Amino acid sequence: MTPEQLQSYIFGGGAHPLAAELAQWAGESPRFRAFAETYRDKIRKKLRGAADEQYLLDLRCELLVARLLLRERSFALEYEKGGVGTRRAADFLVTFKTHTPLNVEVRRIRPTERPEQSGEHNLGKLAGVLSQKLGQLAPGMLNMLALHYDAALPAGFDASGMLAALRLRAERGDD
Repeated sequence: MTPEQLQSYIFGGGAHPLAAELAQWAGESPRFRAFAETYRDKIRKKLRGAADEQYLLDLRCELLVARLLLRERSFALEYEKGGVGTRRAADFLVTFKTHTPLNVEVRRIRPTERPEQSGEHNLGKLAGVLSQKLGQLAPGMLNMLALHYDAALPAGFDASGMLAALRLRAERGDD
């Protein structure tokens, strides 16, 4: 399938804000094109179910992470492989060199969740995002949470320091 055929299938031939970008990515990367072709029905369904612009940007972020992961030739990538029972699964299952699995969950930080100057407020926001996503990551295997910010982070924003503070709170049993 050519990038144009893929674009036409996924977006229905009409104008769409993500169409040109997805076609460009598919044209630049044969691996991304194969991924998008394999999961074209899933991507199309997600696009049609998009309730608003924020959801579209969330989906764009997922596909951008897929594009970046597929740059590494030793990664095989599966999209929303599926959870066990009622548990949701991570966005991607990455298999490194055919034997090491890694779950990757993608989370775009929406404008209302963006960090500010206040460290305590940011800690609460990050805790909310992490607790929401932890349920999608499988115990007993490697997991990664990819956070995406649309804008520059404020000066002095320290994600690793905030994660360390959250870990200390959790170890103390602080809800």
